[in-house]
Amino acid sequence: MRTDHPDQGESPTGAELYLYGVVRAGTQLPEGLVGVVATIPHLLEDDELAAVVSELPEDADFGTPQDLVAHSAVLDTIAAVTTVLPMRFGTVLPSWQDLREEVLAEPAGLTDVLSQLDGAVQYTVRVQYDQDVVLPEILREDPRLIGLQQAIAGTTEDETRTERIALGEAVVAGFDSLRGPDAQELLQTLDPFVRDLAVHEGGQADDVLDVALLVGRPETDRFEEALEAAAKRDHPRMRYKLLGPQAPYDFVGGGQ
Repeated sequence: MRTDHPDQGESPTGAELYLYGVVRAGTQLPEGLVGVVATIPHLLEDDELAAVVSELPEDADFGTPQDLVAHSAVLDTIAAVTTVLPMRFGTVLPSWQDLREEVLAEPAGLTDVLSQLDGAVQYTVRVQYDQDVVLPEILREDPRLIGLQQAIAGTTEDETRTERIALGEAVVAGFDSLRGPDAQELLQTLDPFVRDLAVHEGGQADDVLDVALLVGRPETDRFEEALEAAAKRDHPRMRYKLLGPQAPYDFVGGGQ
């Protein structure tokens, strides 16, 4: 572990500081971390807190998609072993003094958030309907829709615009009617393992659920087993995607 507590207003090398997140002072970072522009993250400690930072090369080509991946990888690797308060991608401070004044100036608030997140990691679960399976299900529920589908067959968009609009609206309504109960069933299945959740608004008619879940580390194995069982139960109607364990991006609050 590398720690520095400079008394002057500059980083140890005078370089700009790229900030990944905040941990408690004395934290041991995992070995092998590689940050943005292939820099090596380390700690700058200030009393009870420590900032996870890299020193940016003067002419670094910073801000690439690879840097975003590196930013997340650093935070997720740290979160797997200890509590970290993640910062937004692209947070750069010109000096150690700026870091202290702009980020670490209110340690009590940051310590409170770290305490709330202690012992937990984030999982993100995204579930979508398989349209090839669910669309026929929706059509079977309403014979009127089958009639609209038959009326459209072999016609141009201009010839049956009204019917196409009516069918599209009815299909969206059908997905809407299924989504609530299906999403609620999944959340009830996972509830015993979840400390907190943040639901993301879906943008597609076939979205079932997009949710961030805060799960205690001792519960991660059982959480993943329960999610796998739910995915098997819901196959082939639904497709599951799991991201995690991750840093608690959706639970930091305070505009971090």
